[in-house]
Amino acid sequence: NTAWAFATLALLNPPLMASIAAEALKKISAFNAQHVANTAWAFANLDCLHRPSMDSLAAEALRKMGEMNPQGLANLAWACARVVLFDGPLLDAIAAEAAKKIAEFQSQNISNIAWAIATLEYKIPPLIDAIAAESRRKISVMQCQDLANTAWSFARLAVLDAPLLGSIADEAIAKIHGLDPLGLSNLAWAYAKLEVEHLPLFDAISAASLQLIPSFTAQNLANIAWALAKLGLVD
Repeated sequence: NTAWAFATLALLNPPLMASIAAEALKKISAFNAQHVANTAWAFANLDCLHRPSMDSLAAEALRKMGEMNPQGLANLAWACARVVLFDGPLLDAIAAEAAKKIAEFQSQNISNIAWAIATLEYKIPPLIDAIAAESRRKISVMQCQDLANTAWSFARLAVLDAPLLGSIADEAIAKIHGLDPLGLSNLAWAYAKLEVEHLPLFDAISAASLQLIPSFTAQNLANIAWALAKLGLVD
């Protein structure tokens, strides 16, 4: 809980985190599923990669996978992606458990686990299918950033799910002014990467981008320009 609190407040205290890591190694078998997921998330959120601790957390997570709730599964997957911990057996176990419990996932949990497997470029078809189906069911309650992250994730995995992309586009148009420059550029990049020319969506992205253009980073600008050029759209 101490590590989680410091991570939530984005307070990095290296001596404290080193002490927590050392103590966690001694007591890892006493951790419950939530402790495991929260500790992994905390270390990852602070970009604190203590490899022995992360390996021990991964092993303990495997033993307690059936006890993980949706938030824990999403946090664990996110942590692996954040510190680029590619552990095939752990990711397979997370994917299997998440697919079984996907109906219980909140929209942010869904987009986070999609982002995690996409960042690690680990394509797990049963989980991807479950994410797509549940995202469509929950599309109306997905936040702007969740919509952009989900589209980006499917594009990075090179998975073209037309019904999902259609639903994301319709919802994103309605919520377009809630997207920041990163969300707008990621959304444009995703549809262009998958070669989906959704003109109403790109019209909405263009209009919203014009209002925020001073806030765009060089990478945001490059992604928008690439997307428009890739689809042959002149705006």
